[in-house]
Amino acid sequence: MSQHPSTPMHEADLRRVLTEQLTGGATVGSIHLRAYDTGTFTDLWTERRRDPELAGFVVDAVGEQHMDEIARALRHPGNDARPALVVGSGGIMAALARTASGEPPRTPTPQRTSGPVLAVSASASTVTADQLEDAIKHGWVDVPVPTDLLGGHHDALATALDQQVSAALAAGHDVVLHATRGTSDPRYAASGPVDPAYLGSLIGALAGRMATAGLTRDVAVFGGDTSSHALIAMGVRELRVSDQFVTAGPICRTDEGATVAGCRLLLKGGQVGPPDILRRFAGQATHP
Repeated sequence: MSQHPSTPMHEADLRRVLTEQLTGGATVGSIHLRAYDTGTFTDLWTERRRDPELAGFVVDAVGEQHMDEIARALRHPGNDARPALVVGSGGIMAALARTASGEPPRTPTPQRTSGPVLAVSASASTVTADQLEDAIKHGWVDVPVPTDLLGGHHDALATALDQQVSAALAAGHDVVLHATRGTSDPRYAASGPVDPAYLGSLIGALAGRMATAGLTRDVAVFGGDTSSHALIAMGVRELRVSDQFVTAGPICRTDEGATVAGCRLLLKGGQVGPPDILRRFAGQATHP
């Protein structure tokens, strides 16, 4: 996260990060990992919640068992009826779902496609760069968005990009379309600041056109800052999770009015997922 292109983190202690963001000399507490092993987690949670001097507290967790403990504390607050504002990853959402249902975590099922896969990416993270590299090394067609097109709309370049992607999909090839492959990509420096709304609309509209043309029914969208704009460009009004797939990387279905209606839609933030996530999505690799 220290290398994140949009929101770099220069401090690992989240108490300090939150203290800087809060006003009025607020104090931020914590519950450390050892609380799970010593059996003091519940008491510490209750104490932190009741402490009037604390504006909030950070809870350490490194696995599903820890997340489930936190989720149970949130779901069963005892005599404390005050609402809790939770800032966390997809891991806490999954834990809340597990503890609500009482069922064990579901093992992801092997994925199946109905044809070639189109992945569109606007993420500059190193995690995403590794995922794109993995797919390209395994035969996916590499389609970089030209630097000039990143800087603003250019009809001729946009048309050429459409033609390149549609030709590859029509030939049965899986395709990776990307605005950058990490911050070391020359396009990243050359293009300067890119408007997320413009870039999201660019890749989203292109994916929608490919789906409308029947060239793909399996679409992956990478990039937290741009994905909402991509979904708007696809005309998406509703999303329903059809498969959790990987933590914080669900496979969704959309409403019937979207250009990608009927498609499997993988939505993934830049820092999320294993290196072979695209090949897993395409049914070319299995979960360990």
